[in-house]
Amino acid sequence: MQLLTVQETNAVVATRHTEAMVTGNAAVLDDILHPEWVNHPIQFNEGPGIEGFKRKSLWLHEHFDFQFDHQHVESLGDFVLIRSLVSGTVRGEFAGVDLAGKPVVFTTLEYHRMAEGKIIESWHLQDYYGMLVQLGAIPNIMNAQVNPYPGWE
Repeated sequence: MQLLTVQETNAVVATRHTEAMVTGNAAVLDDILHPEWVNHPIQFNEGPGIEGFKRKSLWLHEHFDFQFDHQHVESLGDFVLIRSLVSGTVRGEFAGVDLAGKPVVFTTLEYHRMAEGKIIESWHLQDYYGMLVQLGAIPNIMNAQVNPYPGWE
């Protein structure tokens, strides 16, 4: 049996950060987030700390059937960078409109700082603009290519 290096272990832990959104099991966050974890920025439907992120993760799971394709994971010392393609469908109502079954695809970048085998600090960039345009919630005023992301697939 081959043992993982600290960097390999950090990468495995960091990729589990999205697991609660996919499975609806928010308790997994207790295993991977350090008690002093800080999220940058705190986003919609999220309060501070682990409990706030649990609420947001469960809200996302209730509204979307997401899958995360972690297309690039890079572990550099105490930091892990993850580039992902997120795809899925809306589970029902979103932003006051019944969008059940409507597909969505968008990209994310995550940067996590690790301490004691857990994530202690996270920075996130999600293409929520592309997601909202695809869902018809906002017009594509930037005329951006929002679906699909052919360069990422």
